[in-house]
Amino acid sequence: MKASVPGPFHDVHPGSSVHYGGSVRMHSDPEFGVLDGWNRVHDVANVAVVDSSSFTTGAEKNPTLTAMALALRAAERLADDLGRGAI
Repeated sequence: MKASVPGPFHDVHPGSSVHYGGSVRMHSDPEFGVLDGWNRVHDVANVAVVDSSSFTTGAEKNPTLTAMALALRAAERLADDLGRGAI
């Protein structure tokens, strides 16, 4: 007997999924973005935003690995700065 998952389901087609992002965009100039190049809030050095909200444009496909890479990069920089006493 085949198990079934109750629906209803819609047909999946290109453009049918949404990846939210870009609400706390990254930019070198605080006038145009909230975060610096290390995903840190321009005015608060020990706050990092490490999800897809830092993207400057919408991802066309699967933004998860990019978000994870940015999070790792930001965490390593933050740990280095904390270890050196820069923050």
